[in-house]
Amino acid sequence: MRPKSVEVHPVYKCNECGSRHCESLDYVNRIGKIICGCGNLITLDPIQTFKISPVYKNLATTKDEKKQSIHNIQINTSKNSKPLKKEYSEKCVSLLVSLGWKKRESKKIVSQVFNLWKREMKLGVNSRNFEEFISYLMRNQKC
Repeated sequence: MRPKSVEVHPVYKCNECGSRHCESLDYVNRIGKIICGCGNLITLDPIQTFKISPVYKNLATTKDEKKQSIHNIQINTSKNSKPLKKEYSEKCVSLLVSLGWKKRESKKIVSQVFNLWKREMKLGVNSRNFEEFISYLMRNQKC
């Protein structure tokens, strides 16, 4: 299956302190400015669009590549069955509570969104993709 769409967000880095700022195209084109936590004002150039085109692998593979592919699928599937680590769960719950959710509701939402994440993304949450999971949680917290 090929993707139906791709989401791209421009990332800006403050020249003063090095902080990363991820913004939507709408924000960049409407507001066009970021005030960094260090007080630096970052002026953004308007963006009309991004041109992204996927490069697909050749479907004709050798037997060894097919075996490797099957092996990788088995490894990834086993990662899906792992529950969300307690430290990540607590951070997510704490974030939702700070946004006004009750703790019990927050735990339920984190659990539901994590299950949705596993089904859609086909991977668990780790230190490398935790920020991406937080963004996913914020987009899907009403489920």
